[in-house]
Amino acid sequence: MSITHAEGPPRAAALSWLMYVTMRMLAGPARRTPLRARRRPLDFLASFLWHTLPHVRRGLLHNLSHAMQAPMSDPAVIGAARQAYGHLWLNYLDLLRAPALDAQALEAVVTIEGEPILQQVTHAAGRVIVVTGHFAGGELALQAMAARGWRACMPAEHVQPEAFYRWVCDLRSRHGHRLIASDALLRPLVQALRRGGGIVMTLDRDPTASGQPVRLYGATACLPVGALILGQRYAAPLIPVHSRRQADGQVTVTVGEPLCLPPGEPTSRRQLSGLEALAETLERMITAAPEQWVLTTPLWDSSINQ
Repeated sequence: MSITHAEGPPRAAALSWLMYVTMRMLAGPARRTPLRARRRPLDFLASFLWHTLPHVRRGLLHNLSHAMQAPMSDPAVIGAARQAYGHLWLNYLDLLRAPALDAQALEAVVTIEGEPILQQVTHAAGRVIVVTGHFAGGELALQAMAARGWRACMPAEHVQPEAFYRWVCDLRSRHGHRLIASDALLRPLVQALRRGGGIVMTLDRDPTASGQPVRLYGATACLPVGALILGQRYAAPLIPVHSRRQADGQVTVTVGEPLCLPPGEPTSRRQLSGLEALAETLERMITAAPEQWVLTTPLWDSSINQ
């Protein structure tokens, strides 16, 4: 979770502190106020920041113009991007309120479609890698999965200041998930797989800039390969999961069938084949509801696609 991309270091640091202070101020009211009462002030805040944070606006427009195959100036793209920004702030609200919800409350607001797939594959393989993206309702989805007994190890973007990062990790781990910094060694993820556990990795964000190029919506994007490498090396099935927020505030989580990837050590050819399969999976998840894809970091490198 970050609003600091595409900015110089001083501005990025100031925005990070602003975000941290804003989230801290919202934490108390977010837990005490009924959801319907929170929507109007949150919509106002999202609308205000949409106009005052151009880098966030550009990032959403950039991504959704690719996903919708239309110019950034297209009214449909602009409308979808504004909806996505509203969903992003609802995700922040979920981050603040979900830790205080018990398993019963989470079950009442989150529906998991295909949950038996996750249970059966985990039982059969002994380990599993959930691959997902930045979608509306994602915070509630992960907390609901943990509250139902599926707890995982997952990387978290190492945002600054450090107090912000530690606070976010504490919130996301309240129901049993374990978080590690995305810029740290992957040893905890490997250990989780070796112990027969689960890990969660995103397909649409490459914070370490170590991704590989692949065609996505007809243009070249760099996608992270960590899930692919770990899945092939440790024979861990990759299960696509994405979330969707309904008009009434309910969240629907869809668990897909395991991806069919070639087993064995990740050779260049095998890795490319697997990466193409992940790109197709990401496309399907985004296309289902582009306005609910909340990634603000540009995924495509415009210099590559010129």
